[in-house]
Amino acid sequence: MIAPPLASQPISPTLAVMNVDTLMWTCLVLVLLLGPIFTLWWWKIGDKWADAEHKRFHAKPDTREKVVMKSGRDANPGGGA
Repeated sequence: MIAPPLASQPISPTLAVMNVDTLMWTCLVLVLLLGPIFTLWWWKIGDKWADAEHKRFHAKPDTREKVVMKSGRDANPGGGA
């Protein structure tokens, strides 16, 4: 006996009960509800990691001499060329 085509068999019992439109809207709502929560949680973990890295590796002070070069216009504020 030849097996029936695969398209006529349901993929899973939940998809057979729930149509594709309902599944799409359910996934959309889950993504919209859980996405921002996950993002905020991820940022919280990233901030903790960054704070720990800043404590491990302190910034070295910049001991170089700072030189400011003025242009010709800054050197003669009274005007003229």
